[in-house]
Amino acid sequence: MPRHRTRLTPGILVLVIAAVGALFRTSFSGLDVLWAGGGRVFVQDAVAATNPLVVFHPYAGALHTLPRLIAELALAFPVAAWTFAVSALSAVAAGFVALAVFLATESLGLKPRTRIALAMITVFAPALASEALGTAVNLQTLFLLSAPWVFLAVPRNWWSAGLWAVFGLLLATTSIQALLFSPHLLWRWRDAKRWPLFGAVALGLGLQLYVAFRESRQLFFGMPDILSVFAGYILQAVAPAWTGLASIAGSLVAHSSWRLVSAVTLPPFVLASAAVVRRAGSRGWTALIVYLWLASLSIWAAGYVTSAEDVNRPRPAEWWSFLNTVQVR
Repeated sequence: MPRHRTRLTPGILVLVIAAVGALFRTSFSGLDVLWAGGGRVFVQDAVAATNPLVVFHPYAGALHTLPRLIAELALAFPVAAWTFAVSALSAVAAGFVALAVFLATESLGLKPRTRIALAMITVFAPALASEALGTAVNLQTLFLLSAPWVFLAVPRNWWSAGLWAVFGLLLATTSIQALLFSPHLLWRWRDAKRWPLFGAVALGLGLQLYVAFRESRQLFFGMPDILSVFAGYILQAVAPAWTGLASIAGSLVAHSSWRLVSAVTLPPFVLASAAVVRRAGSRGWTALIVYLWLASLSIWAAGYVTSAEDVNRPRPAEWWSFLNTVQVR
């Protein structure tokens, strides 16, 4: 079998398995729903648009290029099939993101099974698949999962360099949080074939920052205190790794306290991080673990602090007392 076919076959399998897996994890009932406000907004804007540049129109203080492109493509289907088309195209997009991770990690010297595992995280990590994979607006999260690997991609030739540049621009203009992994672009910065990717991502993130500073996002509740940010991180990011859903973690908090939930769910992650550092025995691994922890907390804090909330929703400092009054059934 020719060598290029041998290299191409695993990539095709990753694309197909990831896309089909995302589609089936969404469930057939979820395929007929436009999840979150973004899905509805993008389709409505696509219907009303007279200019193709609507794909670069900001929403909630950021660009969402790929979700808007999906909304445009969905209009090619009958009106009754628009919701299904958005969900199905979002699943296909998840497959391509998984493929990008698989291809980008080739230059890192990882074994194929490790690369496949990293790629499949895209579609099998989300706990609430019907809302995470079946909605176009959440593709920004899938791009965020792929960013640390895509930014390390080493093109084999100038054709692939151009393709990586296109993917990088699409990634950067869809997920503003990918900015956190931009230092990865400095890896092998002297390799000229990586320059198109670097330039495309820099352009995309530059546009995101311009939009972020230009578009105002009102904070109804003001700046939250540090304790509320940390407590929310435990409830939304750490605890669901054990409970599956943040709502279950919220129920546990309602019947006990967020400190107790933190004491149970956080230590295993800390111990696992310490074990990795001790086993590796190098400063590089220590720096990597610290970097990943800070990146995780920063992503949560940035989204929490900058997201507008409904004025009738409890203020962050009042969340826990509010949860303690909720009757869980």
